[in-house]
Amino acid sequence: MSVNFNIVIPARLASTRLERKLLKEINGKTIIQRTWERSKSTKANSVVVATDSKEIYEHIKEIGGVPFLSDKDHSSGTDRICEYVESASMGEDELVINLQADEPLIDVDAVNNLAEFMSVNLHPYATICKKFYQDDDIDDENRVKVVFDNNGKALYFSRAKIPFSAEEGTEMFHHIGVYGYKVSFLKKFSSLPNSKLEKIEKLEQLRALENGYDIHVLEVETFEAWGIDTPEDLEKFRNHITEIESN
Repeated sequence: MSVNFNIVIPARLASTRLERKLLKEINGKTIIQRTWERSKSTKANSVVVATDSKEIYEHIKEIGGVPFLSDKDHSSGTDRICEYVESASMGEDELVINLQADEPLIDVDAVNNLAEFMSVNLHPYATICKKFYQDDDIDDENRVKVVFDNNGKALYFSRAKIPFSAEEGTEMFHHIGVYGYKVSFLKKFSSLPNSKLEKIEKLEQLRALENGYDIHVLEVETFEAWGIDTPEDLEKFRNHITEIESN
């Protein structure tokens, strides 16, 4: 099935735990370049990097990408994407996929499947998840958890383990930070004030739930998540890429 969608990658240069991480180089390519190149392999009509940094803007431009220089005063990547969508006068029914800038090995099939999932079911807002494996670090606060109802609608997202007192063998789901929005919903969502739970958990999707909006969740079987948040994450990714590209 052919689905029309656009990818926007919000790319903020400032980062607390790993300074200037998006411009860190691994084998001659920056993290943001690798994420952008991977995104170009999807079926998206367009890929735009929305950034608050002139350095990232010029870098993406130099490698042949389409950058957008946004205001610095944004509390989330979604708000930065909304600024781009409004400046580009995108149609209210167009579909936008938000990809994290520090996921250089983003799963292409998962992105395409999310766009199709939304298009077929007419969902205005959706995201993806996968089951945790036994050897996954469930207690890692960077691995966001999600629980959802029998209709696939999210009930809650947390950095803590949910369900809290799950018995051994209980399925738990890792929320993958890939989001899809219909432009009309994106504008509505971005206009809402930051919510209480959003601030506590530092998870912007909770703003939608607190205001009564549905988030539909697509479960995928596999997704190699390489979110890079710390120097240790960077070193692991560097070793992984070096092993792959040396063969």
